[in-house]
Amino acid sequence: MADTLSHTHDSHPKQQDMPSTIRLDWQSHITLQATTIAQLKNQLADRDISLARLQQDMQKLNTKYVAAIDRAADLQHEKDLVEHDLEELSCKLFEEANEMVAFEKRENRRMETKLQTVQQQLGHEQAQLAELRQRLLDWDQDERQYTQENINASGGDDVMYDTEAWNHTTPSDNRPQSSPTLARKAETMHQQHFVPPSPTSSVTKRYAIMSPSVSHTQWTVFEQFVMHAPTVPLKKLCDLAYLQTCQIEDIEPCLRFGPRSRLSTKKMIEYLLQQSCFIQHLDIDGASTQDTTPTPLNAPATSSLWERLSGKKPSIDSPTHCAACGQPNDTRQAYYQFKMDDNDDWRPMDQQCRSRLVAVCEFFVFIRNIHLQLYTHRTVDDLYWENIRLRLQMFHSRTGLSQCPSLDHDNASVASSYPPTPK
Repeated sequence: MADTLSHTHDSHPKQQDMPSTIRLDWQSHITLQATTIAQLKNQLADRDISLARLQQDMQKLNTKYVAAIDRAADLQHEKDLVEHDLEELSCKLFEEANEMVAFEKRENRRMETKLQTVQQQLGHEQAQLAELRQRLLDWDQDERQYTQENINASGGDDVMYDTEAWNHTTPSDNRPQSSPTLARKAETMHQQHFVPPSPTSSVTKRYAIMSPSVSHTQWTVFEQFVMHAPTVPLKKLCDLAYLQTCQIEDIEPCLRFGPRSRLSTKKMIEYLLQQSCFIQHLDIDGASTQDTTPTPLNAPATSSLWERLSGKKPSIDSPTHCAACGQPNDTRQAYYQFKMDDNDDWRPMDQQCRSRLVAVCEFFVFIRNIHLQLYTHRTVDDLYWENIRLRLQMFHSRTGLSQCPSLDHDNASVASSYPPTPK
């Protein structure tokens, strides 16, 4: 178009000679070209606008696409987490189910074993009861036969009186009941302690032979203590009637070392009820042997008794006096040292005070074992006689009898003749 205009301009001088028709044709052609150019420009502008709109739509679609991809990724991640959690929960559920099944099986086996044991014990008890009844019947029959023979031989007024007194004062309802050791005790009593009565025997002598040697009241109190001790906290055992009696009659007198003692009886009882103390042989030159009493079980660290009472830290640089009774050291006897726990200092102690302390420790070991139900395999009769032995041991150590049996094993003593209490 520019060439056409240039050519038109160059040939302008000649156009004056051209006919008007040709001029009109050119003008029409130029006008048409201008109109076409204008239309093309308008179309180009419209296309530019459409292209811009398409680009905006593409950007929006791209943004939505990216957001959809991110959302899909998040959903996939959440799905993976849920599947992982579901897998873990399923594993835990199966493990717990297996544990519950195994626990139920163990409990069933344990209960079946316990039931069989109880049934066996019941069978033994019933057999012993039948045997004891038969022995008592035989015993009564022999007694009547022997009494009848004495009556026939000497007229036996006194023996008849004894028999009637025994029958009236010992009804069948008050005769001994069955226990795991009652048959053996009845047999031993019959074989060793039964003496055939003479025609001049008295009622008092017959009662001494036939009446039980144990106080029924004390035995009942001890039996109640054995039953209730496992259900009571260890610190509250002293509130039970049996242990209160033992504390008043045996423990406190055994730990009451004298007016010169630096130890508190109440504090020692509270401590020894929880655990044993430390006692070891003391060499005057400073050497010592290993502990002779059991090491205390897991106990909290506390200050010494004397330190808690007086606020002063004791000193035993010169162990010439017993810390318990205050008596000077006797070189002819063995000497010991003790402390309540690891944080206390060692205190000197003579032989007699040590025996008293060991006797109390052994008694409290017996009480703790009852509290922990370590004597379930033993009968109440056995435990009662063990209790009598330990209380008698405290009495012997307190009175300082020369025939008192030794209390434990160490380098300076001999084993006790009594059966030891399990630690």
